[in-house]
Order: sequence, then C-alpha cells, then structure tokens
Amino acid sequence: MDDAIVVGSGTTGTAVGAALASRGVKVGLYDNDPARRAALVRDVPAFGEQSLREAVDAAGRTLHVVEELRPQQSPTVYLVCVPTPTSDSGELDATFLNSAMAAITRVARPGDAVFIRSTVPIGTTRRLAAQAKAEQLDLQFASTPDRSIEGRSFADQFSLPQLVGGLDEKAARRAAALFATLGQVIDLGSAEAAEAAKLFANVWRAAAFAAANAMAMACEAHGLDARAIFAGAGCNYPRFSPATPGPVGGPCLLKDVRLLAASVPVGVRALLDGVVASETAAVALIADCLDKHLAGYPGAQRIALTGIAFKGVPPVDDIRGSVALALARHIRERWPSILITAWDAAMTADQIRRTGLLPADSLMNAANDAAAVVFCNNHPAFAAIDLPALACVAANGAIFYDCTGITAQFGGVLPNRVRHHVFGRGETRERSA
Repeated sequence: MDDAIVVGSGTTGTAVGAALASRGVKVGLYDNDPARRAALVRDVPAFGEQSLREAVDAAGRTLHVVEELRPQQSPTVYLVCVPTPTSDSGELDATFLNSAMAAITRVARPGDAVFIRSTVPIGTTRRLAAQAKAEQLDLQFASTPDRSIEGRSFADQFSLPQLVGGLDEKAARRAAALFATLGQVIDLGSAEAAEAAKLFANVWRAAAFAAANAMAMACEAHGLDARAIFAGAGCNYPRFSPATPGPVGGPCLLKDVRLLAASVPVGVRALLDGVVASETAAVALIADCLDKHLAGYPGAQRIALTGIAFKGVPPVDDIRGSVALALARHIRERWPSILITAWDAAMTADQIRRTGLLPADSLMNAANDAAAVVFCNNHPAFAAIDLPALACVAANGAIFYDCTGITAQFGGVLPNRVRHHVFGRGETRERSA
C-alpha cells in the first residue's frame, strides 16, 4: 500500500512524488486525466525537465502510477497538486481542485490526511476541511505549498525549506514528519499562514517585475536606458536593486497575484491590480512598437518570433503565459497577411507546430528575410547570437526587438539597416554641448 498518493501528476505533483520516493516513501501518482496517467505509464510524461525524468526512472517501485483511487488499508496522505487557474473575473477557478477533492473523499478513510500543495486563496484549506466534515469524514488537513520553479522542480524539493501549516497540531506534525524526509521544514502555525506565504512570495516577485517594467516603460517614453540607470543608481547603494526589465510570462506569477487579490477586501486591491496592469501594458508596448515598424514597412511579408517558451532560465518548453504567443495573436489580428516563423532553443519543431506557428530549423532560417525578429524570452542561446550575421540575412531595414535585454550588450551599428531595440531602452537623446 502507498504511504502517500499524489493527486495531480503534472510537473509539480510528479516532482514531489519523485522526491519523496527517493527518500523511501511509497508514493502513488494519480491524475483524473487518463491521457496523463497513460503517458506516465509509458514513461513519456508531459514535462521537459530532464532531471525530473531521471528521478522518475530512478524511483523504481517506490513510485508508481495509480489507475484508480481506492481505499487504503493503512492511514494515507493525499497530496493535492492540481492546477488552480483563475477565471476571467480573477477569482479562483476551482474546477480541478473540486474534482481532486471529490476523488479523494470518495475513498478516504478516518485517519487519512489531505495536504493542499496547490497554490490557493487564503482560507481554502479550511473551507475544504469543513466540506469534508460536512460529509462525515474525519480527515486531517494541512497546507503544504509547493515553491519550486519550473526547470528546477525536482531539485527545489530538497534545496528549499518546506512550509507547512495544519488545521490542528496533529495534522501539522504529520505534515512536518512527511516533508522532513526532504530537508528543512518550517511550521507556520496555521493553514492560512502557509497559504499566504506562497502567495506573498510570488506576489512579491511579480510586483518587483512590474515595478521594473513600469520604470522601463518610462525610459522608453523619455529616450532613456533603464538598464544603464539601474546599474548606475544601484552601484554601492543597497536600497535600490530592481529586477531585470522584461514582460512576465508563465502560468503562476500573475495568476497568484489574482488569487491574493481574491483573498483581500475589495478596497485594498489597487496595488495588486496595478501589478497585472503593468504587465499587460508592457506586452502592449512591445506590440505597439512592432505595429509602428510594420506600418512603415509596407512590403513586410514575414516576421520571426524566437523564444516561444515562457522563459529561458532555467530552460523550459512550457508555453503557458508565453509572451511570444501573445504577440502572435496580436500580429494575426492586426497583420493577417504576414507569415510568422518561430524558433526556440528548448522546443522541438513539433511542439512549435502545435502552437499554430511555422517552425524554423534554426535561428538564422527563422530570421531569413524577416521584417522583424523578436527575442521573446531570455534563453542563454540569445546572449551568444552574432547579431551582425543575423542582420545580414534579415530583410533590409528590419527591426530586432529584444523583450528581456538578453542582447543588450551589443552596442554597435548593424548592417542591412537593421535597427536593434531593447525593451526599456528608448531612442538615445543627443547630449547638448
């Protein structure tokens, strides 16, 4: 029988399952999606993190796929690791969470525990416990949020302290004992505190990006260079250390801002709403720059979007929240006759093709005769680009737009009349004599 069953076998669930299994805990992986379960059985999981794949392979019999949830003979821990997206109105879309809880409560026995590892609004764990109690189920509940980042999800299970917060002391001790097998455990005293800690961490990071991007957009408006200002103003000045400018992608940061907003009174949501608005404005500014360039380039037949995954460090092949795909949607609506080619250092041609974009087999081929080449994420491959060579194959008078500053170190003039623009670096103003 299993000591723990992970409900939700995406990257987050599989990572904690593989980590616990590597410490001798018998773990079952369950997912409501039969296709995902079948993929795990065939050893073709839907994530591109190589270290996690290796960990799953190394786990052997201590980690297995559960085809159907059934009552366990001994007390069991259910780890809920399902997605928690937000609705169009910004509230929690509890579809996956409710489905997971329904599957658990059908088979749970007295003495079993439910640990919520998904990111949820403050108070969710207590609400779920109350629902279980209303169904006459005597279960232990705790919040044990995952704080790993995609690309390091397995390694982070050991390197980051595990946060726990139980609804009672018994649940807290049980959660702490389970996660102590991975490393340091911090008991925050309540489920609400653990839920808040995860939200606060992501919102703090999102707010830092939003502030940096707001300053970068100010620099765009006034012909200034945000990165040069950041470096100069922060030199030997510890009270100013902004994030690197660049639009935020991915499935978590802005979603978690909305989840925290759903946890606070309406009257104090202005700052959180501003974080989301700043990121929306950053992508809109990039799209507007491309529009202005293409409007002045009537013969444009194709552009290249590069860096299709939502981030490049650590490298991932995840397109959720992709800036490239947001720009692709805009271009298709505004410039429907322009062909979009795409390249990504971490994605296969088939993965790119499934996004609806036309894959190129190299960055050079993607840029060939393109009126615009957009570097949408910060993959290290972009830092090594020979920009002059790339400019020679692009269309005459093209624009190279760098969304994250990965190519910002280039300061020369490009051949073929190609213009190099970095987000947050406005057109240089002449210094008066």
